[in-house]
Amino acid sequence: MNKKEKTMKTSKKIIIVLLVLFVFKIPVLSQEKSEMLEKLNFLVGEWKSVSVNQATGEESIGNSSIQWVMDGAWLQWKYVGQLEQGTLEVFTLINYHGEKKQYAFYSFNPFDEEPLPHYGNWLDANTLRLEITSQGEKTLVDYKIKENGDFDQEHSSINASGERVNTRKTSYSSACVYQDKFSKLRGPYLGQTPPGMTPEIFAPGIISCSDFLEYCLTFPSNGKEIYFNRSGAGVFVCRLKDSGWSDPEKPEFAKRYKVGEAHITPDGKRMLVNRYRGLNEGEQGGIWEFHRIKDDWVNPKFLIPFGMRATTTFDGTIYTTDISGYEKEGADGGIIACFSVSRKGYQRNTDPGGGVNTESLDGHPFIDPKERYIILDSDRPGGMGKSDLYVCFKNSDGSWGDAINMRELNSTEGDWCATVSPDGKYLFYTSNLDQNIYWVDAKIIEELKPASLK
Repeated sequence: MNKKEKTMKTSKKIIIVLLVLFVFKIPVLSQEKSEMLEKLNFLVGEWKSVSVNQATGEESIGNSSIQWVMDGAWLQWKYVGQLEQGTLEVFTLINYHGEKKQYAFYSFNPFDEEPLPHYGNWLDANTLRLEITSQGEKTLVDYKIKENGDFDQEHSSINASGERVNTRKTSYSSACVYQDKFSKLRGPYLGQTPPGMTPEIFAPGIISCSDFLEYCLTFPSNGKEIYFNRSGAGVFVCRLKDSGWSDPEKPEFAKRYKVGEAHITPDGKRMLVNRYRGLNEGEQGGIWEFHRIKDDWVNPKFLIPFGMRATTTFDGTIYTTDISGYEKEGADGGIIACFSVSRKGYQRNTDPGGGVNTESLDGHPFIDPKERYIILDSDRPGGMGKSDLYVCFKNSDGSWGDAINMRELNSTEGDWCATVSPDGKYLFYTSNLDQNIYWVDAKIIEELKPASLK
């Protein structure tokens, strides 16, 4: 069988498994299963690897992309390695088997007719051990987490005498280039050179990493933290310390809860997120708030149902996307909604008019803290790509003006999830053209303002 035939054979097996998962749907995760899967977050990311055959000393290099799929019910691992014989591609699906109380890794490769299963569990807080039995031979695979967040994968076999023999060791390091220079980054915004009126990739190789989608930046007013989402992995944070900026890491609250699209309120005391996965019995999906205690975010409280990304004004008014009609026939799948605080909690106001809402999918609003403008993304007709960024300014009578296409930012793909820094200097957004976060001088907003409002 040649390489092309092997690749096609592997692809067919993978497609069949994915179709089965989609057709039969993924059940709601139990609390136990959700907690056990959460422990696998150390695997999530883009990784470079060096593998060493312990008998011959032969080395091979590879690249892995690991992320959550199926609404967080499965972990997907794509590996491409370079061997002397050529390129090896391996696809692995990972789950937790509640009845067996074990993790199950199903690996697809060009050489085996059926997926090769691995089963196992934690030996200690930093070591996950799996067992593979193939053709009567047992192999142990240990995943060992390092202090810096990287990990090693150690293979060993059991010989006829029952002794363990190390056969291969693979070291995984982040494909995002932090290295020693990362701790030397100082100053605002990871020490990056500020952009002009032409959008530039923000923090390439640090936050914006190749083959990984990052989005939804948020900052406290002092600028000493940068929170962002990494697709399939959740919320990450970089912190400015005395020694420089820290590597991106999962904050403690994001290890305890599955959250998305974070926003820090202008006063820095609260963080709004959406929560739909990993909910306890009786909890409702939607917009939740956390309160700041030192470096952590605690005391989660439910606020608004059916919300997606939420941002706030100085007086606490929340703008979010009502997704209750998403994928429902005849319903508007994305409506920008506005909620004001009252004694009874958050009450929905009249939905913003003007150019804010259409019959198309309108989402991810960023509201200016003084409520002078709102930036949103929409797939409405007449755009440049699959989803464009628009800005609407508030008129002197309090109504919203027409939507203005932010053409200098938009591409032929989707451009979305805009954020303006707390100091008002920079606008950030995600472009699906290359899956990176971009930033640009926020003066571009003022240039789009109608002359009658200047």
